[in-house]
Amino acid sequence: MIRISLTFLFILLSCSVARANETITLSTHLAPNSLVYKTTKAILTEAFRRVGKDLILRATPGERPIIEAENGKTDGDAHRIFDIIKIKKLKNLVRVPEVQQVISDYAWSKTVNNLDDGWEGLDKYRVGVHSGSILISEKATQYAKSVTKVGKHDLLFEMLKLDRFDILITTPSAAEVLKTNQFKNSGIRKIGKPLTSLPIYTYLHKRHKDLVSKLAQALRSMKADGSYDKILSKFD
Repeated sequence: MIRISLTFLFILLSCSVARANETITLSTHLAPNSLVYKTTKAILTEAFRRVGKDLILRATPGERPIIEAENGKTDGDAHRIFDIIKIKKLKNLVRVPEVQQVISDYAWSKTVNNLDDGWEGLDKYRVGVHSGSILISEKATQYAKSVTKVGKHDLLFEMLKLDRFDILITTPSAAEVLKTNQFKNSGIRKIGKPLTSLPIYTYLHKRHKDLVSKLAQALRSMKADGSYDKILSKFD
């Protein structure tokens, strides 16, 4: 009886260890209070559940998330553009080959009324961008009169309100902060059409390369069975 009990206890402990090893931690530059963070977390939580993994989404500012993922301090980066490996010369991350979301970035301003020439129209303006939005930072640096990079969206909008720059480039999700009392009557508004609309992908550290195709298939199955659209509509 004692031998049977010990065997049963060993099995329980082994199962507990196995469950503990099923957690994947992904870095992200997304602000935890933003809609895009919540949407990303919901999509990936379900996708990882379908491959037998639990998800932890760890938000850190600026470029720290991609550095931590590349160095293996986390299991990957949750939310990046297609060309991030080429742009940042990454060697340890593998793209999950299925679009996670499509994200649009707009110009926001108090004083500028239109930006009909798109990126090329930024040459007269001081521009603010989120330091974690690598492609947006590079494009703004290429075209704008000057660029200020900040790691927090609420601080970016506060600086725009204080006229530290003329235009802020970010997503409608990040602009949710404008609904708070802090920005009541600030005069900040969205200008025109999106400057970019980009497909977003999840990246895993190469030690998890066996999960890449499985996670891609999980995302495809979510789109096929309607659960993906259900998540998007929840945060729309």
